[in-house]
Amino acid sequence: MKSGVGIYSASATRPVEFVQQTNPRLVLLSDTALELAPAIRAVCPDILIIGRRWFQYQHIPTNPAAAYQLGVEVANGLGVAANPAVGVWMSFVEYLTNNSSTAEWEAACQFELGFTHQLHRFGKQSAVLNIAVGNGTINQLRLMRAALAEADFLCYHAYTTPDGTVDLWHTERFSLWVGDYRLKGWRMPPIILTETGPYWPWKHPEQYHPDSFLGLTYLQVCGIYSQIHDIMMSHDYVVGSTAFCLHVYGQWDGFRLDEFRQQFADHFTNLNLSPTLPYCDSSKEDVLMLKDQFPNHFTEWVQNGGDQEEPFRSYLMAIGVLPVTRADLDDMVDNMKSHIQELAQIALSIPKL
Repeated sequence: MKSGVGIYSASATRPVEFVQQTNPRLVLLSDTALELAPAIRAVCPDILIIGRRWFQYQHIPTNPAAAYQLGVEVANGLGVAANPAVGVWMSFVEYLTNNSSTAEWEAACQFELGFTHQLHRFGKQSAVLNIAVGNGTINQLRLMRAALAEADFLCYHAYTTPDGTVDLWHTERFSLWVGDYRLKGWRMPPIILTETGPYWPWKHPEQYHPDSFLGLTYLQVCGIYSQIHDIMMSHDYVVGSTAFCLHVYGQWDGFRLDEFRQQFADHFTNLNLSPTLPYCDSSKEDVLMLKDQFPNHFTEWVQNGGDQEEPFRSYLMAIGVLPVTRADLDDMVDNMKSHIQELAQIALSIPKL
């Protein structure tokens, strides 16, 4: 039941029928598709309906109070009262990247807090961040601790790599954040993959053809969705995904599932027949962490003075057990910059002789 779909227009091909057949745990409705919520609720009473609005302007002021107030205002403008069948609402989408500054991530934390608090006043749940594939370092996500302590869901866009591979650093990047938060004992809300699918059209839009899907056969795309489904099934904290998508247009036209609607409906139906564990708050669950995967190395690390509040991953990379990736290097650079800033502040506080 974890494989759902995103519907981006009420003009999609028989969208309610698609949802009823595939019987997913969740569905995403964007803009005009929000009018489908009552009909979907009628055929799937227990489904989690996620509402999304398209915001042309997604700038967040760095002033904490102003950022918080903007979150409140965005929640106010969603039209929550007019859409009672929608239980979860998304905030801004893909507005933070690996290149966003610390100040921008800190402002986003306050923005998402204001957004979450206001939705809770409406009796609704928040789906925050909606981070683009391949973005968000471990250190950057640590800056969101206060917002994630109260948000209902953290959202990520889990696409393949540009060459079509399902991997850790793109498709499953969210698991690194969850592992880091759990190691520190911080709350991480359940994860929703609010966009999933092949990366293909972003890299090769000229190869899109109406007789295929994204330049691939529908069977190849179904294979990608099967792999993403397997990833979700391996993580109890993942609520589910909403594939991108039924009926979209413009620069995203190549992503449409509509051309092979029945084939995808059949495939998603088969995926959702797999037994699914109930999702849960990740901070309350025991999990196979690195220390459980490498118990002897963990014992050795602690005996040598290892601090359990610091990432054990760094030690494993230092002794060659784990490979050093580009994402790890980015985190190391961030840590080094932070230490340099601390040393500079200490130097300024020392009286000159």
